[in-house]
Amino acid sequence: MVAVIIAAALAAFGHTAAASRAPSPRQGEADALVQELRELPAPWPFATAPSDGVPRPLEVLQDRLYEQLRQLGDTAWPALSQGLSDPDVRVRRSVLIYLNSLGVAFRSGPPKTDFQPCLPALIGALRDDDQYVRYWSAQMIALLGSKAASAVPALIARLSEPDDPARRDVLLALGQIGAAASAALPAVRNMLADPNVDMRRFAQLAIDKIQGSR
Repeated sequence: MVAVIIAAALAAFGHTAAASRAPSPRQGEADALVQELRELPAPWPFATAPSDGVPRPLEVLQDRLYEQLRQLGDTAWPALSQGLSDPDVRVRRSVLIYLNSLGVAFRSGPPKTDFQPCLPALIGALRDDDQYVRYWSAQMIALLGSKAASAVPALIARLSEPDDPARRDVLLALGQIGAAASAALPAVRNMLADPNVDMRRFAQLAIDKIQGSR
């Protein structure tokens, strides 16, 4: 009898544990929406509205996906974070473009949203094979400012890659992080000797911001 009770209890526990691991319907919806983002071109090709005022089909799709993701609120963060390591580079790029829409004004959308829950995934994306993913990730980290202090070691590591076009955005991110990025000053000062004039200029701006915010 005791054995039967124990077996029943273990079965119930296993069912409960499995249920707790199963994604909720809203999590499943977030996962599906993130996968749909692959249908959007990245980089986004439409810099201006069409002359006839009629939204293009892709713009309609973008507006729908973005609004649905925003409506999901905090439920969407795990799916977006996972999207930043998706095997399909189109998903990774499109997630970053969506996060950018949260950090800056997007057409007539809602006010800026704090996407800090995605910071660990953004830090990981700094090592991506795709240059767009790398420098867009650095740009998103820059938008988080001082709240992205945990990204400093990964940003410093990125500066050691001499041919990486993302270095400019890495310098921007370090400057926006401010005093919390002081550990990066030696690496940033090394950039003052870079043959690229833009890199030298961004390095000096980063130094000024890091030191000026102490």
